[in-house]
Amino acid sequence: MAGQPWRRFLERFLPAAVIILVGFAIVVVDRWKSLEDHDYRATVQAIDVQSAMIDASLRSVAADLATISHWVDGDDLNAGSSNIDGKHRLSDALLAFASSKNDYTMFRWVDARDGRELRVERTDDRPVVKFGAVPSGPTNRLDVPFIRIVQRLADEHGNDQGVLTVDLALAGLLDALRRAAPEVGGVMVLDSHGNWIESPNSAVELHLAAKSVIGDPRGTSFAALRPDAWATIRQTGSGLYRDTDGTFLYATLPFPFAGGTIANSIDLAQPAADGTFDPDEGWTIAVFRPDTPISLLRDHLIRPALLAGAMLSLAAVLCLLLGREGARRSQATSQLAEAERALRDSVVFNQTLLENLPTPVFFVDTDGRCLDCNQAFADLVGRARASLVGKSVRDAFSPSEEAAFCLKNDDFFAKPERRIYETSGHDAEGNLRHWLVVKSPLNDAEGAARGLIAITIDVTEHKAAEEVLARSHAFFRQVLDAIPQPVFVKDRQHRMVFVNDAACDFFGYPRERLVGTDDTECFLEEQCAVFRKIDNLVFTHRQVNLNEEVITNAAGREHVILTKKSVIFDKPGNDMLVGIITDITERKEAEKMLLLSAEVFENCSEGILITDDQGIILSVNRALIEMSGYSSDELIGSDARMLSLDRQAVDLFMTITAAVADRGRWKGEVVNRRKNGEIYVVEMPTFAVRDDRGTICRYIALLNDITERKSHEDRIRYLAQHDFLTGLANRALLYDRIEHDILHAQRNARKVAILVLDLDRFKEINDTWGHATGDQLLTQVGQRLRSVVRQTDTVSRFGGDEFAIVLPDVHERQDAERIAAKITAELSRPFCLDHVRAEIGVSLGIAVYPDDGYDREGLCRHADTEMYRTKAQHRNGMRLLG
Repeated sequence: MAGQPWRRFLERFLPAAVIILVGFAIVVVDRWKSLEDHDYRATVQAIDVQSAMIDASLRSVAADLATISHWVDGDDLNAGSSNIDGKHRLSDALLAFASSKNDYTMFRWVDARDGRELRVERTDDRPVVKFGAVPSGPTNRLDVPFIRIVQRLADEHGNDQGVLTVDLALAGLLDALRRAAPEVGGVMVLDSHGNWIESPNSAVELHLAAKSVIGDPRGTSFAALRPDAWATIRQTGSGLYRDTDGTFLYATLPFPFAGGTIANSIDLAQPAADGTFDPDEGWTIAVFRPDTPISLLRDHLIRPALLAGAMLSLAAVLCLLLGREGARRSQATSQLAEAERALRDSVVFNQTLLENLPTPVFFVDTDGRCLDCNQAFADLVGRARASLVGKSVRDAFSPSEEAAFCLKNDDFFAKPERRIYETSGHDAEGNLRHWLVVKSPLNDAEGAARGLIAITIDVTEHKAAEEVLARSHAFFRQVLDAIPQPVFVKDRQHRMVFVNDAACDFFGYPRERLVGTDDTECFLEEQCAVFRKIDNLVFTHRQVNLNEEVITNAAGREHVILTKKSVIFDKPGNDMLVGIITDITERKEAEKMLLLSAEVFENCSEGILITDDQGIILSVNRALIEMSGYSSDELIGSDARMLSLDRQAVDLFMTITAAVADRGRWKGEVVNRRKNGEIYVVEMPTFAVRDDRGTICRYIALLNDITERKSHEDRIRYLAQHDFLTGLANRALLYDRIEHDILHAQRNARKVAILVLDLDRFKEINDTWGHATGDQLLTQVGQRLRSVVRQTDTVSRFGGDEFAIVLPDVHERQDAERIAAKITAELSRPFCLDHVRAEIGVSLGIAVYPDDGYDREGLCRHADTEMYRTKAQHRNGMRLLG
């Protein structure tokens, strides 16, 4: 009996240990194989992606090279050293090409006919053109990884024209290759000689023990480190190679450069006729996956472990066979009891678990009968549990309940698999609820479908929350759409996530076109470059940015916009950019017009004066400063009346303001005084500016200096009314004064006298001494006549030697006769002329209003008659003195 515990231990423990060990080993091997297959597929996919990236990049270079070769091959661009214009056009074309293609570091054309080169190379991130002889030293920067493509061009007769060289920077391409590298293993890019273009990562470098760069003869190449691997790669072109400490997966790409060379004259690669691949014609992408300690464990320990497990299992079986016969009965009895107890415990546990689950659970067999359910399900449907178990679904539930609780299972048993249904209905209390019903197959020990288990999850509150969220989303969507300003939201990939109605109208695209697309699909490329630069700054610094931008909408109309951009976060924590646009196109145009108006204001030839409603000067232009003689500082802030004459300033301001208030404007002539005291006349139209309430807040006056014009007008007016020789009033002015004085005499009951006189024998002086002497005599006669009469009297010469005098405000005829006597006496004195002293006589006639007539014609006719009668009766005569 002492050996019974040991035998019992062996009988119970060793079988379980063997089963667990064998099962564990199987699972580990299967899992390891699955991971290895997954890593292999991921590595192959990464190589495919990298190959596509290199192929796309080099094909793009090939297309660009073809374009440039076409330019160089043109007759107008490559006509020899004498075609300077052609070389300049070629340089302009290459310079524009280099500006738009940042990956190219140099374009070089060496003309075979004159041995000179045209080179466009990138210096300080900008392309520069150079002409001249071919330099003797290197033309590339050794610190920057690049590839050089060399194209030799010939004309249609095969004559060599020259060599075209293009340098392509590899930094961007290599960075993209590193990002596309698999998580396990290191990526390598090899040229046709087995040199590294891109070295493996640091983990792989520990195995390969070297790293080289293009053109570095001191580095150790891959071909030198792994000659066997390199030989296999050269032979097969692509595939898998297992070495002693790792595995290489590789693929070789041909170059798409027809007729050109790349990186030390590598020609276009094509597979050979026998299916092998010439590695001198392409690049190889390889991923090295070193063996890890886990791999070594797999290769070196799994088999011994399995063998030991098998031996352990055999020993356990032998031990069981040795001890089984003696303890068969007691062991069988004990195992039976344990199994019964475990079964009871399992049934009790499962039943307790089912009863205490708050989630309704329902079991149905393949015939549609209820196998079991928990109390939560019975409460849900409002039935007693005993009334459900053993009954078919159709007998226990109405059609509406079947639909509400998703109890129809015909389609499920046709293809038993886990399914989720969303349904709604009324619970036992009559409340509308929403449920998710999860159905899963219920299989027996052999895996045959016995029925299904349905779990009902109440999602009413979740649905209500979704509805609240939907209403909230719709509310805020309506709020954003009601905002008159365009609002948009972008993600980090510059894709539109949201636009409001104002943004759709402003951009000219429907919401379906904008949402999900980036800037370049809707707007001009140069504008998108500006948008993205500012967007990236906002994402980087997470600060609000306010910036002016230019955008062209779908209709082709260009707008100037003021965009406020900031960063927000969505629920998962992704940062988004929200932008609010203000269209300032009209404001910018107004600013331009304001600048133009200011320029016109300052350079206007007329003086411009702006005052407030009290006449205080607010602004003046240069013309007014020059016109008035005051400086800007002296004028601004002063009363505008300082420019006018003192005697008219107050009345003039009141007159102007009253006229502007009544008619909106006033125009008139104003006499002003300059700072130096000089008087000048201006024509000054004035108008008012009113505020929003209609109240005058500004007066604007335009001052046009008309002093010279007024002087000319006065002179013309004077000449039109006066005798040119004597300066006396002419006939027109005489008649005007007569009529004026007659009207005055009528109003005041006074008399007006008209004296008409004629110089006797004036013709003899003209004939004897000439017209100049006669003119001198007439002038002196006029001067003597003005000296005799009053300032209010009018003296006129209205004929050759005929004069007239108008005497207003005469009381009696005798007053006129006394004046006539003075005139006769004054003219009787000798006249001193240039060559002679002369004494003359006059004949004089008088007419008095209203005694001799009532109008001008009657009075003048009566005076003429009296004068001729006097001349006929007693002519004074003329006497010339020596």
